[in-house]
Amino acid sequence: MSEYRYYEFAAVDRPLTPEHQGDLDGRIETIDGRPRFDFSWSGFDENDPVSGRGWLRASGEQAEGRIFIHLGDDSELKAERRT
Repeated sequence: MSEYRYYEFAAVDRPLTPEHQGDLDGRIETIDGRPRFDFSWSGFDENDPVSGRGWLRASGEQAEGRIFIHLGDDSELKAERRT
C-alpha cells in the first residue's frame, strides 16, 4: 500500500529561489518498529549538480533525521511543522 503525502520545504531566513530547489523521492518505511521517511534528493549547489539521501522521523510537530551528500558530508536535519 502506498501513502502519498505533500511536503513543502522552506528556508527559515529567506525565500527559496530556483537555484535552491530540487527533487525529492521517498517512501515511508518501518525501522525499529517506528515509521520513518527515507528519501533520495537532487539539486544544485552554486550551479553544480548535487545529490544524496536522507531520512526523517516525525514526533508531534517536529521531525529529526540526517541528510547525506553523495561522496560528501552528512548533517543532522531538524524540521518543524509550519502553522
